[in-house]
Amino acid sequence: MRVRHRHAPRWTLATNFAYCCHKDFQPTSEDEPTPTTAGQYDVGVPVVQHLGATDLRRTVIAFRDLMKSHSEGINRLNVYPVPDGDTGTNMSRTLDAVVAELETAGEDMGAVCVAISHGSLMGARGNSGVILSQILRGLSSTLATTSGGVPADTVAAAMKAASVA
Repeated sequence: MRVRHRHAPRWTLATNFAYCCHKDFQPTSEDEPTPTTAGQYDVGVPVVQHLGATDLRRTVIAFRDLMKSHSEGINRLNVYPVPDGDTGTNMSRTLDAVVAELETAGEDMGAVCVAISHGSLMGARGNSGVILSQILRGLSSTLATTSGGVPADTVAAAMKAASVA
């Protein structure tokens, strides 16, 4: 079972990135998506053209929910820097703080990004929470500079900023 088979009905943004951004993707079976005339892959969900504040908020909430559901497995994988078995728990608790901050944030992109950044910094738990906080702050610092819907190239730039934060 692939990730998109399990999580696509819940939230589609990751599925869109995974299948619409990889030009060399080739379907492997009949139940896989096939290219449309526009070169996009029809995965049975709407393609997000622009990421809005509500979309970002929903993505973070879905990320928190998925992290919680996988935290025990991540805890079992935890071996670096100390095999203390709490990486998944610490990341989940950090994301809980982010979502709590989002609940009091305004509706515009800037307010959502400030909430993500502040919530992750103040709610970071353990080394993994601090690392996650840096990633979320890198992502939100790029997205906060936009108004309206964020196009895919800006989302890509934000992910790059997150990877070097």
